[in-house]
Amino acid sequence: MATYELLHPTALGEFSITMRGEDDFGCRLFVDDASAELTVDAVDIDIDLDVRRFDRIAPDYLQTTKGVPLFSETFVAVMPAAFADDVTVVPASLHLRGGDRTFLAGRIERTLELIDTENSAFSDIRGIAILTRPAFAPLTEKYMLARDVRFRTYMFASEDLITHAQRAGLAVEFLPY
Repeated sequence: MATYELLHPTALGEFSITMRGEDDFGCRLFVDDASAELTVDAVDIDIDLDVRRFDRIAPDYLQTTKGVPLFSETFVAVMPAAFADDVTVVPASLHLRGGDRTFLAGRIERTLELIDTENSAFSDIRGIAILTRPAFAPLTEKYMLARDVRFRTYMFASEDLITHAQRAGLAVEFLPY
């Protein structure tokens, strides 16, 4: 079963994107702590991008610097019911240069043992093992989006999610892991 990394449309170019409070609560609630209860009703996202460029490209997927996925309302609407089993969303106000837009910030609920640590490559920096080249365990469980149980910054999209996104013509890019 193939796994993919989701990417924002290349046409957006390079830009900074961060959730307000991301360091205080965002990483814990949305990325790092699988057992944390999602206790926010909405989030604010600052994006160093002109609203006209954003509207012209009309992305359906973005990701904050710290790994919080952001989905357009269209993205969520065209996904099958299984998507809601894997992802909890809250409204996200995107604050761009020249205007605001609404997206949905996602917390990936499904965790799987996706990374095969025995066959992965690590760097050692002052006694800290850093995953540099992941190897992936074979998967049989069906999922749409998942995070690795140990390496939570790694988010994986399934072939099924990619197929749905392509059929719906969503503005999202992806690469196989």
